[in-house]
Formats: sequence, structure tokens, C-alpha cells
Amino acid sequence: MSARSSSARTLSDRRSLPQVRKASPRSQIRAMARWLALIAITQQVSCGGNTGSNSAAANLASMPMVTVSLSPASAQIEAGATVQFLVNVQNASNPAVTWQVNGIPGGNSSVGTITPSGAATASYTAPASVSGALTVTVAAVLQADTTKFGSANVTINPLPVAKISISPQNANVVAGASLQFSAVVQNGPQAVIWEVNNIPGGSAMSGTITSSPQGSLVALYTAPALIPL
Repeated sequence: MSARSSSARTLSDRRSLPQVRKASPRSQIRAMARWLALIAITQQVSCGGNTGSNSAAANLASMPMVTVSLSPASAQIEAGATVQFLVNVQNASNPAVTWQVNGIPGGNSSVGTITPSGAATASYTAPASVSGALTVTVAAVLQADTTKFGSANVTINPLPVAKISISPQNANVVAGASLQFSAVVQNGPQAVIWEVNNIPGGSAMSGTITSSPQGSLVALYTAPALIPL
């Protein structure tokens, strides 16, 4: 009986002991990871036997924006006239630009031409004639980055119709006599060609007309010496 009782107590004691579960490989890995992390943190904040924390802040500054702009931003001129543009390039290491008119480098006779006149300037010349008001776009495109450009609209108006008036409108002269005429030109070049009966300078039969200097707005008409019958 004693022996059996002793064996029973031993078995009971064994059952009362805490059960130790064997850690799975996955649990061991997680524990190792936490341990390594703890070591890494401890090493990071320990210095000279003292434990502390240090922090550093880095401000990430954005790159300055590249901009291209034209001055003037718009213009109105007559056919054949010229306007100068100034380009302003900001925050670009290479400010060189290509000048365009309606997307055409340098332009052409239909939309007008643009010619660089300096490192940051260019002269736009409108077409010699237009049938009606025409609007074109002048642009300066950054050569280092063609997505960056500045532009300006130019409205081209037709030249007004030239008008010429002559004074006096009517006159009477005797054969061989002279009479001075003057011309007034509006909306056109201040130079004229004097004619008599559609003949430049006239003729002996219809009389002659001369101006000095040639093309001036004042001319002298001299009637023929004999009136043709």
C-alpha cells in the first residue's frame, strides 16, 4: 500500500507541474526579431554609458519652378509693322530659348517673322498685308525643356486704305502758262507720282508736270504752248 501511495503522489505531483510548450519555429523567429530590434534601439540611443535620444530633422526643399514669360503679353500692330519682345526666364541653368510664331521656328511670310535681336529680345514683323484682322501667337520656348515656354498674342490689322486729294480740283490756264498743284496723302507713304492724262510727267501735247524733289507732294504743271485742235 505504501509503495502504491508513493507512486500515486509522484504521478500527481507530475500532473500539477506547469506544462511547458515547445515554441514553434515561427514564434522563435518573431522573438528573435523583437530581440534584435531591442538591441538595435539600445545601440542607437546609448552613448558613453548614458542612455539618451537624439533626433535630426531634414527639410526637403522643393526645387524652384522654372518659368518663362514674355513682355509685352499682347500687342496690336498694322500689317508690315514691327514689335519687340523681351523674354524673362527664371530658375533655369540654361536660359536659351527658341522663338516661334504659331509654332513655327522663326515664323514665315504668312504669319510674320521673328528674329532674335539680343540674348533675351526678339523683333516680330507682321506680314506685309492681311485681308482682315489676324491674331498670331509669338512664343519663346526653353531649349533645355520644351515644355516650358512663354507666349504673347499679336493682333495684326490691315493697313487703312490710302487716300489722296489734289488742290486745286479744277483750274483754267492759258497756253504755255504754269500752275502749282499740291497733294495730301492719308494712310499711305508720303510720296506720289504726278501724271497728266495718265502719263507720268505728262507730255508735250497735254502739258508737263514736275516735282522737286521727285515724288514730293507739290508739283508744277505747264500747259502746252499750243492748244491742239
